[in-house]
Amino acid sequence: FLFIGTHLLSMLFRLFLFYYYANETLILSENLGQAVWESDWYLMPLNVKFMVLVFIQRTQKPLKFVLGRFYVMSLQSLISLLRVAYS
Repeated sequence: FLFIGTHLLSMLFRLFLFYYYANETLILSENLGQAVWESDWYLMPLNVKFMVLVFIQRTQKPLKFVLGRFYVMSLQSLISLLRVAYS
């Protein structure tokens, strides 16, 4: 019984790590465009300005880890997954 409990806890911890870092990526990517906008990009040469504007436009959509094209990995989805598995 102890082996099964230890194995279950290690698997839950491993699952938590995957979801935690996916959630951190989601949160940090949401603020990336704003951080670049607040830099002194307007003082750069014209070609750099263009690249920065394209970069800001691409960061409007946050970076997400998706499972099966439908399921976004986040801590909220991990909690709902664990609730369904527990019930």
